[in-house]
Amino acid sequence: MKLFSFLFIILFTSFSNEKIPWSEDVKLTWDDFKGRPDMRSSYVAMTNSGIVFSYRVTSENGNLSLTTEVEAQFHPEMSWYKPDKVNNHVLQHEQGHFNITEIHARKLRKAFAEYKVTRNYERELSAIFTRINRERQVMQDRFDKETNHSQNKEKEAEWQTFINNELKRLEKWKN
Repeated sequence: MKLFSFLFIILFTSFSNEKIPWSEDVKLTWDDFKGRPDMRSSYVAMTNSGIVFSYRVTSENGNLSLTTEVEAQFHPEMSWYKPDKVNNHVLQHEQGHFNITEIHARKLRKAFAEYKVTRNYERELSAIFTRINRERQVMQDRFDKETNHSQNKEKEAEWQTFINNELKRLEKWKN
């Protein structure tokens, strides 16, 4: 078996040492938010999360084979909150942001599983990631806009139901 290529891609705003992988058994707590609050911001909390993936392509007898790993991660040092302005409802909203990242990690795993490897795999895998990551950001923005950053409790409940349903729908693609 000939090793053809190995690439590790990380995409999020900035690099930090500590990362928390998404898990359905572990929910965020305010202790996970270790960044310095932006006191100029009108936001009361900020979740920084992203998707990391790696892949390996091997060639055996001219046949290419793809192996991938995908993970949704929360970045504590880049996530913050204003202690006197938050409550459990806001924390649930921030968990929603992390769950949206996991939804898109699952979509990425699915897309990679369905991908037929070609000689242009580097460009094609990057394009798949870029498309899904763009969809993730659009959903994150829509979540905040429609819920008014957790202030519209009716919309927040609708979104939480939608997010939970998406996680269930994509259950096959969790890590």
